[in-house]
Amino acid sequence: MRPVEKNIIERAYELAPDFENMEDVRVALRREGYSNVDAHLAGPKIRSDLGKRFNRPDYPILPGK
Repeated sequence: MRPVEKNIIERAYELAPDFENMEDVRVALRREGYSNVDAHLAGPKIRSDLGKRFNRPDYPILPGK
């Protein structure tokens, strides 16, 4: 593993657009050598913010739904 150079939160924001969900971001951070990943990403605000940045296909909103 390479040495951790950035703050874990900063890195999570950088990684989010490359993934579709929070678990994939967590796994990537652990692979990069970050510790206490779950604790750092547990808050509702960061989960919401990162969720808006995930690489997800846009699904059409169906009428009446």
